[in-house]
Amino acid sequence: MFDTTSAGLLRLIEQGESETVEFKTFLPPDNVIARDLIAFANTRGGILIVGVDDRGAVLGLPGLSS
Repeated sequence: MFDTTSAGLLRLIEQGESETVEFKTFLPPDNVIARDLIAFANTRGGILIVGVDDRGAVLGLPGLSS
């Protein structure tokens, strides 16, 4: 399981992408989400974090506010 609290997500982001962590800068089309989730399911599981670029910069998502 992944720690999905704010602090836990920030720790995951700091560690970067891996076999079980994938970043997307925006909400991708359904087929891309499905492909990534299937890959996670076929390995050790994983987490898809949207609103983060490949370098780990938190960008957020347009139209969403905290």
